[in-house]
Amino acid sequence: RQRLADALGKHRSFVTQISSPAYSIPIPSKHLPAIFSVCHFSPAERDQFLAAYHQAHPGKMSIASGMRKTRHVSLIVPDFGDDKQNAALDKAVNDFIQKITSITGKGG
Repeated sequence: RQRLADALGKHRSFVTQISSPAYSIPIPSKHLPAIFSVCHFSPAERDQFLAAYHQAHPGKMSIASGMRKTRHVSLIVPDFGDDKQNAALDKAVNDFIQKITSITGKGG
């Protein structure tokens, strides 16, 4: 959950909400590329997931089908020994990446 939360720039509770059948929160389509990458979906698994996603959310498929190819990048950063400081660094890195990819027109 933590790796996925970090990749999405969200808290672990968000991952719990979008992945648990106990919650009715749909997965935002903009997060699908990161989920496929972090969870190492094969092309067949991705296609199966997108078919199920389309069935569950027919109005969102046009967004999901036009996704750009993405890749997962890992960084080694210092552990500040403080959850709030660590979360702030994680958010800053994710915000920076999203800003850079949106400037270049390659963001999702």
